[in-house]
Amino acid sequence: MTRKIRPRSKRTSSRLKSPTRRRLRFALVGCGGMGRHHARSLLGIPEIEVAALCDIVKSKCLSARREFFGPKGIEPAVYTDFHKMIARESLDAVLLVTPHTLHYPHAKAALQKGIHVLSEKPMVTNTAHARELVDLAETRKRLLAVAFQAPVSAEYSYIAELIRSGALGTIELVDAHVAQQWVRISNGTWRQDPKFSGGGQLYDSGAHMLNAMMWLVDSPVKRVFAMADRCGKKVDINATVSVLFENGCLGSVACSGNATMRGDTGVTLFATEGTIKTGIWGEKLEHFDKSGEKVLYPYMPYKTVPPERNFVDAILGRDTLRCPGRYGVLLAELMDAIYESIKAGCPVDVRH
Repeated sequence: MTRKIRPRSKRTSSRLKSPTRRRLRFALVGCGGMGRHHARSLLGIPEIEVAALCDIVKSKCLSARREFFGPKGIEPAVYTDFHKMIARESLDAVLLVTPHTLHYPHAKAALQKGIHVLSEKPMVTNTAHARELVDLAETRKRLLAVAFQAPVSAEYSYIAELIRSGALGTIELVDAHVAQQWVRISNGTWRQDPKFSGGGQLYDSGAHMLNAMMWLVDSPVKRVFAMADRCGKKVDINATVSVLFENGCLGSVACSGNATMRGDTGVTLFATEGTIKTGIWGEKLEHFDKSGEKVLYPYMPYKTVPPERNFVDAILGRDTLRCPGRYGVLLAELMDAIYESIKAGCPVDVRH
């Protein structure tokens, strides 16, 4: 029987007990749009050395090396073959910024070689692969994490402390949405090809929203009822999901990939002692007390850090992972149930 994966408060934290003092050797895998964003983050971490860049399009590696690393006197090795790279380079960690369905084979190969893995969302696109990677990471005593921004934000730290302390009471309902011009922006890219994406807007920006809900409610999802519209495309563009969490909290999700707005997100927690309004990336925060009055200038002794910073600190034994691999399992389980519900046209229990 497969063990049940629990959210953050149900299991021990993920960090290494034996920190190292030398600089960690990283490889950035995927040097396209998001890869360039992650390159900037990696350059801001003095404890690491970006030893290699990998992309099937060599010119993307060369462009990233020239633009981001060259001005700092850094010249990472360039590869177009991931497996050759991890065979030739002595690496401590890889950051995977590849199409969704490639995360699993790349993460598996890295973990088998004893390399820590930080993966862009979603970690994988099916439950069996997610569970396998978590088990492999535990067996090899390596860290596996998902690069969601919200859990490492000051806003989510503030909300988590409210929940932990009981100040917010019991969360009874959570409402979340994301609206973007996704169908236009991703047109002609791998994101609209199910062979590489594993799904549509629900598995892209929707992954941030669904993970945010589970991270904040701190409970796996028990049952879903989902509907979707492909808008003539091969993947889901618009979707709605009704959610029942195992702790009894109810949830509603609206995911629009064909919006005219450039981008709008929100997560609202309705609790017995107050209400919280935030975003799926932790980019905003409003706190209302039990009487409905807005809490002005809430005290937040927290700092937003990039997922890469938290990942490195966990490797060095300084911190715990805010979004370890078990969240990849929870999301995969949830997405499998959502797509099953869309196909069947009825509620589906999430298999944990």
